[in-house]
Amino acid sequence: MKSLIQAFGASDKQADTYLRLLSLGAQPVSVMARHMGTPRSTMYLMMQELEKLHLVTHFTRDGITFVKATAAKDLGALLDAKQRSLEQVKKNLQTKLPELRHMENAFS
Repeated sequence: MKSLIQAFGASDKQADTYLRLLSLGAQPVSVMARHMGTPRSTMYLMMQELEKLHLVTHFTRDGITFVKATAAKDLGALLDAKQRSLEQVKKNLQTKLPELRHMENAFS
């Protein structure tokens, strides 16, 4: 399972954290830090990175920040969105490729 989550761009530790959060359900960041044996400040940073990958979301309740893993059923849609984004980048590259080639140092 970990390699599947790593395919989304997660590191080894991030994949472990996502899978643990998936099994626990929404948790305060401090609780996740204890579960993972990680300092709370480090867990906040890890959750930010996982959120950039769209693997977790966060919300605040009574002044406490909770994190929630993206549901397993939604991972396919996440991949579809990434694929559409990559296709758009590829189209942009094809459009800009002549300009990039012109900028390129012939001796590099």
